Amino acid sequence: MAVWGPTTIAADADDIAQLGADRFTGTLFMGSEGANAWNSGFRFLNVAVPQGATINSATLTLQSRNLYGTVTNIHGTIYGDNVDDASAWAASGTLAGEVTETTASADFDPTAWVSSTDYSYTITTIVAEIVARAGWDSGHAIRFVVLNDGSTADCFLRAIDYVGDPAGSARLTIDYTEAATGQFARPSSTVAAGNWTATGAASLHAAIGEAVASDSEYARSGATPVADTMELGLSSVGTPDAGGTITVRVRGRVI
Repeated sequence: MAVWGPTTIAADADDIAQLGADRFTGTLFMGSEGANAWNSGFRFLNVAVPQGATINSATLTLQSRNLYGTVTNIHGTIYGDNVDDASAWAASGTLAGEVTETTASADFDPTAWVSSTDYSYTITTIVAEIVARAGWDSGHAIRFVVLNDGSTADCFLRAIDYVGDPAGSARLTIDYTEAATGQFARPSSTVAAGNWTATGAASLHAAIGEAVASDSEYARSGATPVADTMELGLSSVGTPDAGGTITVRVRGRVI
């Protein structure tokens, strides 16, 4: 397992608030002011989580600043922006309420909002949905929004933003397990021991005589065996560190 974060907002332009069709930086509100809903958005840069990683846990942490009205009358929903690499919040045009929402979501229903206190919200399934995208890659940016969802009029709260205190701005923490990588060969193929411990796909696929690594009889970790063949492979190709292990996995069909 590995942990990325906690990482804060990197710049003023990366956390925003939205009231109606207006966009604001330098402030973060969530809830309802009169008949108008407050929405907020957060963008985190250089998220070093590999594509396809298992997300064990992910949290979005906000630090409280002010409360207006009754906290239990404030209701929202947290979504991710369901894209491969989240763009910057535009000066005009891109509002928190305009993102492509993930299917996964999390409740934002605070029961307390004491000034200068950290409050964390579990967003594990949201992050998992984004990093599972085929186009996601380590180092991409990710955005989240908190959208008003039935708050009582004139019940809203304010969180610390980047301008107010960079160190106290929204924080993202992701605990993940990197997806196993591996290389598989047909059991009928003769593969020199040295090729099993070589790094990269080229050595192994060349050793078993495949024309290209994407050949139908050449598979990577997690692939389904072809037809009625059985494939044998190492879950991690490479020489393990001292005291480490290499796991051998066999998968196939009974015929």
